[in-house]
Amino acid sequence: MINYDWSVLICQCHYEKAKAFLVEIYRYIEYLAGVKGLHFTIRDRVGNDVVFSFRILLDPEEKRNIEDAITLKLRNTLPKDCYVINPKSDHFLYECAAWLWKDRIKLDGQEKFTIFYSYLNQLSKIVVEMAEKDYFSSEERVELTHFSASMLGFTEYALLSPKEMQIGYYDRINNSYHHHLALPFKKK
Repeated sequence: MINYDWSVLICQCHYEKAKAFLVEIYRYIEYLAGVKGLHFTIRDRVGNDVVFSFRILLDPEEKRNIEDAITLKLRNTLPKDCYVINPKSDHFLYECAAWLWKDRIKLDGQEKFTIFYSYLNQLSKIVVEMAEKDYFSSEERVELTHFSASMLGFTEYALLSPKEMQIGYYDRINNSYHHHLALPFKKK
């Protein structure tokens, strides 16, 4: 994976078109020459738009061609202000880029990162297949989310105390709590 490069695509589309858009863009990028891996997250909801973040592992010699092909596709699909490739820190969609791959490799090491990335690729393929097979309602996605957490030994939790609110996961294997959101209450 070290000999490859990355591109990040952040785009948003109307929620009513999100499922079809996801499948169309994912399948388009997946088959471009030089693409070595692909995963995405549904990062946010802004008004009536769903925001997607795609991470594309690619051959550095094909990077410009791949980015140009994606830009051409999106130019015919979305308004210009609804997508960006490799956003700069001052771009309004930059926050949706999430983690930088170099930072993740420094944190986990190359071997763990490669494993992590392969799982993200596989999960993305499953989600796209769900959308293609019309198994994508809120209830269906929640059901799979719940089972996925359970398979990994977690259950969701919420904690409300006089000091703070927490939302996260309880680890059934290690008997520990891992919050992903903690909001302290302001003292009066």
